[in-house]
Amino acid sequence: MARRTVRISAHETFVIPNDLNDEQFAEIKKSFDEIDVNRDGRLSKLELTKASAVLGMNPTEKDINDMMREVDTDNDGFISFKEYVAIMRENFKEVDFERERMLAAFRCIDKDNDGFLTLQELKAVLLHKNKDITNEEIEDFFKYIDKDGDGKIDYQEFIDSDLCNVVF
Repeated sequence: MARRTVRISAHETFVIPNDLNDEQFAEIKKSFDEIDVNRDGRLSKLELTKASAVLGMNPTEKDINDMMREVDTDNDGFISFKEYVAIMRENFKEVDFERERMLAAFRCIDKDNDGFLTLQELKAVLLHKNKDITNEEIEDFFKYIDKDGDGKIDYQEFIDSDLCNVVF
């Protein structure tokens, strides 16, 4: 695979890791730029604290110090773009794992492999998991998940409904 590089400052280029697509890299770069309010190309403890507050978190000084210790691999007291990308890559890997788990669950329920869940397929899995559920409850649940009303649940409806967590 060809090396993909991007200029991140007037003096620095960055090699985009192969396990990140362009959209993921752009999202990481944008979030770094939003946190780096003084535009010096690195994140300070103060910038991390402010970014955490914007996200509704209220980290203690110990929390910030722990975060710095974990991410600041060169121990210069700042998080460089390279260090930031390294930690954010892990977040995308976790998201991909969750997506794969959801897809596996969908395929498990989709017995005829047509890419849709029917009421019968949903009944089979829900009745297997919970003998106390009624047909009427399953039908209501199915209608609630089937947002477009086409009589079948596609993968997006499945994800949006969080049905995977109900079933598994």
